[in-house]
Amino acid sequence: MFMDLIREHRRGLTHDDLTEALKELVAAVDEQKRAGSLTITVKLNPRAKGEGIDVSFGINSKPPKEEAGSSIFFVTPGNELVREDPRQANMELREIGPAGAHRGIG
Repeated sequence: MFMDLIREHRRGLTHDDLTEALKELVAAVDEQKRAGSLTITVKLNPRAKGEGIDVSFGINSKPPKEEAGSSIFFVTPGNELVREDPRQANMELREIGPAGAHRGIG
């Protein structure tokens, strides 16, 4: 009875919506390697004159959330966040040319 209801509801569009939601959830769970869920809610309301029942479906998909990347920052004495360690001395670097030029090879 339940599967028949899903197939017939909205002339098959509910079945199509559920199928698409499940496919998207499967892809997200497979990609993230984390759990997700799909919840189907069926709501039944009696019609105003007592003739029949209005049936509606709610589809709620909760795919796994991607973890945001992180970055390393350092704290300054003034409690600000900076990319370079304020306790690390800067090194003066200069280009010295090809390695062979300094060994007398040429």
